[in-house]
Order: sequence, then C-alpha cells, then structure tokens
Amino acid sequence: MRLKPCPFCNSEAQVYPQQLFGVESDTPKDKDEIWDIKCTSENCYLSEGTGWWMEKKEVIKLWNKRK
Repeated sequence: MRLKPCPFCNSEAQVYPQQLFGVESDTPKDKDEIWDIKCTSENCYLSEGTGWWMEKKEVIKLWNKRK
C-alpha cells in the first residue's frame, strides 16, 4: 500500500517497526507486529513518528485517511 506524503510538510513518509521493551499495553508484544509512521523531514513535527503503534496495514490506513 502506498503512503501519502506528510500532512504537515508534504515530505515523504516512512513506515518503521516499533519496539516495546517490557511495556504493558493492549498492543501486540511482537515487535514485528507493531509499526509507526514518521515524516522523513528532520524539521517536521512528525519526524519522530506519530506514536500510533499498531499493525502495519492499520497504521498505513490511518495515515492515508485524509478529509
């Protein structure tokens, strides 16, 4: 699935695996199942990621949802 550009700066976005080290949460514990998206521009608000932490398909779907 193709990612739309960043909604803040229009730069390219990147999906990356998120690792949880001993964090208790409702998200899957397997690092291969937890993903986040960030903007590739170092000066952007989303350069550190969204913090959504979900399955890859779901995080992409949410990122691409624009009104």
